[in-house]
Amino acid sequence: MSNAITVLDNGHPISFTFDATNAHHGGGSPGGVTHALKAMRAAFRLLSDTPLERREVTIVTAFPDPEDATRWKW
Repeated sequence: MSNAITVLDNGHPISFTFDATNAHHGGGSPGGVTHALKAMRAAFRLLSDTPLERREVTIVTAFPDPEDATRWKW
């Protein structure tokens, strides 16, 4: 079993691994990255048997974001 999450980008599959995602976010919160990837994997399986289009996924979070305080677009 792969630890990657696969989504579609305009119909083309792309995968996000723990290492790549952790590096992208600076490596300072590996527990948060693990939690996010596991939660997304579980949710994505419930939503569809096939990879989701990444631009159609919106995650609501309690953590503020400078661009939008409540939503994170993938």
